[in-house]
Amino acid sequence: MNIFLYVCTAIMFIIFQASFLNYFLPSYLSPDLISVFVIYVAMTKSFREGVLFTLFATYMLSLNTSVGFLNLSLFYIISFAVARYVSLNFYTNELKYLFLSIALPILASKLFILFWLKLGNIIVFAEHFLYMLSETLITAAAGIIIFKLFNLIDIKTGQINLESIVEE
Repeated sequence: MNIFLYVCTAIMFIIFQASFLNYFLPSYLSPDLISVFVIYVAMTKSFREGVLFTLFATYMLSLNTSVGFLNLSLFYIISFAVARYVSLNFYTNELKYLFLSIALPILASKLFILFWLKLGNIIVFAEHFLYMLSETLITAAAGIIIFKLFNLIDIKTGQINLESIVEE
């Protein structure tokens, strides 16, 4: 995809996630579309472009939510870094590896958020951990569909496809 399509996709995902999904689904049952976008960018773009797209998506998300830009950017940069590492070392374009390539960065980022909150009570920690696991699994399942759609768009526009992930 070209830069215009990436920007439009990020804005569309932010609007869809910040408005539509929050009204109709509880937070632990709604996929994190921005994480899927960040992971796809980490797997298909160069490092510099990926970081810039991640910061742009994070900035747009911070404008639509009450979470600060620095906190969001920290969590999504962690997700970007883990996705980049997984795609460089372990990804083989099979469905189970695609699921793991989406789930591992999201899980790492959500665990970092969970430990960032420093929940002192073990019951509250366990409850949030279960919510985090359900959101990670739903996001990874939705991410497979979104990755296939992005791959189709990349093939139609002549950009790099999912078979040539992260060549740099």
